[in-house]
Amino acid sequence: MIVLLASSIGGLRGPPGWDRLVSAAAVAAIVAGLIGAFAFDLFSVAGSANLFWAIAAIAVVLAERRGAIPFRTRWSPIRVAGAIVAVIAGLTIATVVPSHADVVTPFDSVPIDTVVQAPGSVIYPGTLWRNDLCGVAKTVRLPHGVNLECQDKFQTPGFGQLRVDAPSLAEARAGMRTITAAVKQRIYGVRLHASTEESGRPTWVRTAPVWLAVGGLLLALFLPVPVRDGSDSPEEPEPATVELPLDESPLVHR
Repeated sequence: MIVLLASSIGGLRGPPGWDRLVSAAAVAAIVAGLIGAFAFDLFSVAGSANLFWAIAAIAVVLAERRGAIPFRTRWSPIRVAGAIVAVIAGLTIATVVPSHADVVTPFDSVPIDTVVQAPGSVIYPGTLWRNDLCGVAKTVRLPHGVNLECQDKFQTPGFGQLRVDAPSLAEARAGMRTITAAVKQRIYGVRLHASTEESGRPTWVRTAPVWLAVGGLLLALFLPVPVRDGSDSPEEPEPATVELPLDESPLVHR
């Protein structure tokens, strides 16, 4: 994405006209697409991904038209140092970032007798019961570094999940025991299911040495830079001239 922006932003420096206007719109669309990718997985859907790359191609083509500042890729000690720094940063992240653990406990907050005796759907009452349970769980005081997330975005009435994150698995288990004890004491008829546990470093941390090293190498190889001198700028062709002999004058058609 950095290479794409560096290759397309040159169109903004062209002479005023339709090309620069379209280039500005294309670059703005690229930036908006990258921002939108943080909200949803834009590149996993063919409709949005194909449109993004089509706009990116337009931006690059406009940047390469006459009037834009020429760019080039050039090997330099700074690029080598950047690739080395990326590798060191990846190893540092994989070493320094602490591991984490989480315990997830699914629950059904709607009591069985309410489900059996309900004259109709229990979707609305289920939402109320689930909100009450999440409210009670969030009032429990947890040690520093132990966090609770009550996940309630499920279609099943009253169903949800309690998720406790902590630096260690022992702390996560202790936090979950404290929360479930408070929930059982204050919420009638709640049913807690078997918990699942996991611990370790996040995937992006474990793979940091790989993706940072590859990213640094790609930037070192392909990141274009603006041409600062005229040595690499394309030479404009000189106009063709025809020298006439001194004793001859040009023909004039009348």
